[in-house]
Amino acid sequence: GHCDYPPIIDFKLISSSLVRQAFTIKSRAKVNKGMPKIDIYLVRHGETTANRDEILQGHCDYPLTDLGILQAKEVGIGLKDISWDFIYCSDLPRAVHSLDLLLSENTNRSDNMAVVQTELIRELNFGVRESMRRGLSLKEAKEIFAKKNGIAVKDVVDTSESDSDVSIRQIKFLQTVKEEFLSRSSSGEMDRPFKVLCMTHGGFIRRFLRFQCNYPSPDSIKNCSVSILSMELEKSEGSESFDKYSLATEEDKVNIVYFKEE
Repeated sequence: GHCDYPPIIDFKLISSSLVRQAFTIKSRAKVNKGMPKIDIYLVRHGETTANRDEILQGHCDYPLTDLGILQAKEVGIGLKDISWDFIYCSDLPRAVHSLDLLLSENTNRSDNMAVVQTELIRELNFGVRESMRRGLSLKEAKEIFAKKNGIAVKDVVDTSESDSDVSIRQIKFLQTVKEEFLSRSSSGEMDRPFKVLCMTHGGFIRRFLRFQCNYPSPDSIKNCSVSILSMELEKSEGSESFDKYSLATEEDKVNIVYFKEE
């Protein structure tokens, strides 16, 4: 990209054991009773000026529109009675602002509830296409970028994330959630599912559903829609620790909207 945010960690340097870690996929399946369960709420940020104007954002950032502010408040009202066990937020300002608005409506927020901002759930890096009109091909974007910067098209380096890069950081994020849960509940036993709120991005959520849940991702994730996943921790045969997990979602739990669309 060409925006002012620090680059995401180069996950090619991460041990391949992370990628090989045992996890199973149960798309639209019922999770087993008795296993530790975590409900993950993936929320897309409110509408931005770039969303309104059909501009591809990626790591570039644009402010929320008046509608985007309203959407974030409305989803906050829709989720106001949930007591969150932990909250994660993309480190991009449009997500941070949306989360602040959402949480301002929450009736169960405790003063000591920390919000963890993390690049692991940041939007995809769309490389040279960022801040350009949606729908441009990479070739067209490189030509525009080259002209704007006075360089040859062949010298334009595209830094877009690959699908495997995105999937690796999603797996790393899920590992983080699992470890956080186990650090709070050493026995892995809870009388209710843990509730995890994640304020993130449309491209990220679509790929999360596809890569991590084996779920056919919708054409678009609506601004401030909610997609709910069930994460169940499991023990391998002979293991004393929860060393793997499964993820499931269902059609009526994807792209839920809490605001009236015109």
